[in-house]
Amino acid sequence: MISIAICTHNRVEQLEDLLVSLLALRSSDFEEILVIANCCTDETHEKVSDFQSQLPIRLILEDKLGLSNARNRALKEFSGTSIWFLDDDTLVDQKALSAYSLALNNYQQYTYFGGPISVDWRDKKPNWLRSDDVSLLRGLFGVFDLGETDVRFRKEMLGPYGANFLLRRELIDALGDFDVNLGVRGNIAGRGEESDYFSRAMDQGFDGMYLAEARIRHCFQSERINLGYLWRYGVQKGRAEVNLRNDTSRRWIGTAGYQLLAGIWQLLKGRRDYFYQCWINMGIARGRVLSTKEKYSAL
Repeated sequence: MISIAICTHNRVEQLEDLLVSLLALRSSDFEEILVIANCCTDETHEKVSDFQSQLPIRLILEDKLGLSNARNRALKEFSGTSIWFLDDDTLVDQKALSAYSLALNNYQQYTYFGGPISVDWRDKKPNWLRSDDVSLLRGLFGVFDLGETDVRFRKEMLGPYGANFLLRRELIDALGDFDVNLGVRGNIAGRGEESDYFSRAMDQGFDGMYLAEARIRHCFQSERINLGYLWRYGVQKGRAEVNLRNDTSRRWIGTAGYQLLAGIWQLLKGRRDYFYQCWINMGIARGRVLSTKEKYSAL
């Protein structure tokens, strides 16, 4: 049976929308819903209580701030034979759960699964986003799509995205916890904890499968997009590149200067989406240098 885990931090409105979407699922297809309230100070507790008469929800309080801490708490608490992680700002339908249920039966050799994620702008798609193929922005929005056919994950491919993946218990027993030094912490946009997890899985010989039918929607709030947020996102992405791939760098001014000039040129051409991508690249360069310095200073 599938346990559904939702790790949340002060997003009660988005959490409510997700719980409403879960009402449409067949209760026979899943064991329970775990809501891991990670240092929440809003009305999360009350909102979960409102749904407990309609859904098999367990509210679990995790007082160590950080998405990895919340996920690790879910790993300790779930009672099913597998656990499906969903971000608190996503929406699901019956087809996604059915895809996971079928895969657990039909693909016995696979220990983890992930599905595609599309962005749901809630009718507020920014008019400056002229292309859906700007790679860094797609990552920021949580867009993930490997096509319309189920396929085995490989090292050179992107693994499952954190908003939509499922783990069998046997994999969890072998790998243990997520790395608490990686991932989002409150409002700090950390990166890389699921990438690290699936990299460890592959290194130990475990296989995973992309499920084309296990699609969910990520409700991205366009008002979150500002230069400060994009900079922090880039810095954390750069840090993750050093931590995960040892992609070190000791200089960033030259790269940042080039990206800034390229971004201004794109802005003059009316391509704010490309300018934002250049801005994120500046943050990535800075993040790589910061983590490189920390890495070598610790030796």
